[in-house]
Amino acid sequence: VASFILLLVLLAVLIAFEVVRELYIKDGDAKGVGEVVFSQIQISVAIFSALTFQIMNRDLALFST
Repeated sequence: VASFILLLVLLAVLIAFEVVRELYIKDGDAKGVGEVVFSQIQISVAIFSALTFQIMNRDLALFST
């Protein structure tokens, strides 16, 4: 349960970062740097999501036996 809540928090941070990036970083400014950071955050969230779902599936398998 805690890992699922952490996943939701990370997704909320990801969405908030995208909103702030679109609103406050104009084209031609440091948007390229923001996009690199954003892509790194996306990769981190994807890896964490995969690990979280593996843990959740393992826990469900343990409870179902």
